[in-house]
Amino acid sequence: MGPTMQGSRQPVATTLTSTRPWAPVSSRIASKSPALPRAMQDGRGCSAGRSLMQTKTNFRGFPARAIGAPDPGVRGGGRHRSLPAVTEVGAGMVRSGGKSPWVLLDLDGTVLDYDRAEREAVLATLAGVGLPADGDMVARYRQVNARHWSALERGATTAARLRTERWAELLAETVPERTGDIDLGALASAYVANLAAGAYLLPAAAEVVAELAGTHRIAYITNGLADVQRPRLAATSLADLGEVLIISDEVGAAKPAAAIFEAALSAMGEPDPRTVTMVGDSLSADIAGGRAIGFPTVWVARAQQPDPTDPALRPDRRITAIGELPGVLRG
Repeated sequence: MGPTMQGSRQPVATTLTSTRPWAPVSSRIASKSPALPRAMQDGRGCSAGRSLMQTKTNFRGFPARAIGAPDPGVRGGGRHRSLPAVTEVGAGMVRSGGKSPWVLLDLDGTVLDYDRAEREAVLATLAGVGLPADGDMVARYRQVNARHWSALERGATTAARLRTERWAELLAETVPERTGDIDLGALASAYVANLAAGAYLLPAAAEVVAELAGTHRIAYITNGLADVQRPRLAATSLADLGEVLIISDEVGAAKPAAAIFEAALSAMGEPDPRTVTMVGDSLSADIAGGRAIGFPTVWVARAQQPDPTDPALRPDRRITAIGELPGVLRG
């Protein structure tokens, strides 16, 4: 995340409202100051130079900076719709809500096709510096990357370290002779740009979330880098259907830590956790974290995955495709 910001300035939340229900937000921006997780109150988790100060904008209410704006280094960046920078992680996106229950959706592996986006990004990044770009290198990268993300979830590393250290480890394992002539920072930035362009939905995701939006309020929560997740979500139809987006990179805590779920609850207006259904594909991040905070949980499992034996990882419901979710929520 970079150096910790100093000071005790309280972020000012921005709530976007509309003159008519479920309409694109354009009428006004109203400010208020809700209770925030302590990690957000004292500035932890904010990268150096990235405050949560308010910026006026004229499009969706995704929180924080440069939400979907084209990045000069992002392949196909011109196709990303410009989204606004507002003050607080998790501020309202597009729609004013009623009293409907919430669905809190994980992104990658639940509604977004991360496997495809990652594969294309790894191949493009490796090819860009003249390294072997093939399936074996993708597999090796995924092994290394999984270790680093696991460390992040345990609090043993930071997003800033993860960006470069996963590439340093991959190069050391596969092409040690090239480690001295490759700029890790540039390599990591190229990968983030390539990955940010991979906005692919999983089958039926768009239809399912659109259906749920008629009966539930939609929020998204993701362990990821803001520079990657914002443009990916912004380039899909899901951006128009949600009200809250929570990214670990911005909160300073990753699922399953309580702080990221507390940030989500704060952004949703402090609903009873029992009215918020957490839906995700990771037992350790989505299900364990959701259960600990008091959410009902739905696990989107791969068909061959066995049911967990650890009670802390046991979901309330199991599905094997996102298309089953509306039926589960209807009971």
